[in-house]
Amino acid sequence: MPTPWETLFNIQRFAANGFAVIAADYIGKGLLREGRGEAYVVKGATTQTCVDILNAGLAALEDLGLTPAKLFLHGWSQGALNTLWLHQALRSYGIDIEATAVASPFSDLDQAWQSWSGKVIFPLPESLESYPPLAAWIAPCMIVALGSYEMYYNLSGLMETAVRPQYRELAERNWQDYNISAIDPSNSPNSTNLLADSFWKGYTNDHISALQRQLIINAAIDWEYDSSIRFYYGLADEAVHPAMVTRTVAARAGMPLESRSPGLPTGRHFLPGCMAAEHRLTAPITCCRGFRAKLSRALAELDRRIDRY
Repeated sequence: MPTPWETLFNIQRFAANGFAVIAADYIGKGLLREGRGEAYVVKGATTQTCVDILNAGLAALEDLGLTPAKLFLHGWSQGALNTLWLHQALRSYGIDIEATAVASPFSDLDQAWQSWSGKVIFPLPESLESYPPLAAWIAPCMIVALGSYEMYYNLSGLMETAVRPQYRELAERNWQDYNISAIDPSNSPNSTNLLADSFWKGYTNDHISALQRQLIINAAIDWEYDSSIRFYYGLADEAVHPAMVTRTVAARAGMPLESRSPGLPTGRHFLPGCMAAEHRLTAPITCCRGFRAKLSRALAELDRRIDRY
């Protein structure tokens, strides 16, 4: 990622407090992308990559003569969903997890797509008189998801079928270069008008039906958590409505906890997630030299981007 400030914040925070940090970038992102497509919200490839990176990190610790201790997992937004998948996979292998924290997780992909496309509108959370509009960057994320599912699930032509005709060229280009900054805001779709009119109207195409089935299959809402986990979400999140998180929390088996952050948008939930609020996983924040200034600049830039939306 060009400016992975949130990721760097987590790495700096935990590493500076004595943790061995194993951080996996998303498939198809980062400096080593080399033209590879993403695996955005693709469960199998993403989970296996996280498991492989974890195993590589553990092997590196062994080479250094270090013995791994307790395992903690943390993820935010897309990374929160990936973290839930990884949590499920590791527990199915019998691997112990000391604690997990996820921030702004859109755990039910089918529900998320219905919300983002405007098919489902959730009621206002208690105590709020208004709710922020859906973020402008959701549509590019949906485009990348369509390209990812077309590639990983062999759904050739999915992008062409699922996207409105006037946005197909833009969608294909965005999938190829993932250059959101090159999109003309005056002539670009939002998440509610990106999909073809027929997308939610019963059976219209094999590939759209296959996509909808796969979104349901890839959900992370029905797992019986048997180790400590905490869900962080906001009451004014412009991408992940509280109802998209509380359903997962309600399906738990007694272990998960939830922490609400009034007024915080998606771009800020990684902070309470990694700090673990009053249930801290480690000591008060310690950053490596020079990182605090970079973090302050990054958060200021994040605020400017949020204000533009």
